[in-house]
Amino acid sequence: MKQLYLLAALSWPALSSAQSVGIGTTTPVASAALEVRSTSQGLLLPRLTTAQMNAISGAVPGLQIFNTTDSKFYGCTAAAVSGSVVQNVSSQTLNGGFPTFELAQSFVPTGSGVWQSVTVYSGRTGSSTVSVKLYSSNSPTGTPRGTTTPQTLNLVAGQPFTISVASLGVFLASGQPYSFSVTFGGSDVYLAGSGSDPYPNGQCYGVSGGFPFYDLKFQVDYGTPAVWVPLH
Repeated sequence: MKQLYLLAALSWPALSSAQSVGIGTTTPVASAALEVRSTSQGLLLPRLTTAQMNAISGAVPGLQIFNTTDSKFYGCTAAAVSGSVVQNVSSQTLNGGFPTFELAQSFVPTGSGVWQSVTVYSGRTGSSTVSVKLYSSNSPTGTPRGTTTPQTLNLVAGQPFTISVASLGVFLASGQPYSFSVTFGGSDVYLAGSGSDPYPNGQCYGVSGGFPFYDLKFQVDYGTPAVWVPLH
């Protein structure tokens, strides 16, 4: 029912173009996705308590609400990267196959913060359904701290792809070991890496047998999460 009310509102009085929607006007500004005109009414944002605001799952930068706890407008800021772990040497393609079809890499951050993203480099060209698991250990064993929702990516051999993990809320502590694994949706995983063990604080694993394949070419970013801030 809520969707029907919203569609009715956005359809009145007219759509002036495929790009701009007008409410209270048939000629919305072309550079605006939505324009609301009125001389007797205002725009009412969702009204939430602080607890309700903080409970919003997956809040994205730019989201706005009115906080009834302290009677202020709030906006969600972007996450900020404060540190990275990087291994950029690549000399061969590594393969993770049956039975788990995964490759994993351990690492040790030199700073602390919320785990923001994992970047690895594809070892083949084609479409794959990719997901990432996060572990608080120096090998991909035990229960993952979090798993990303599988997403279909068009991969290009030798090119990087980045998976955001900020919504999982995994905190990295400086000097502690962690690991991540990459899955290609039930097919062999091909990622760029090196057989010369260029990263001294971790190693690559074929998850099926825990056998080290030296190191993936990878980057892990961590920092501050997206946070709510008052707008006035």
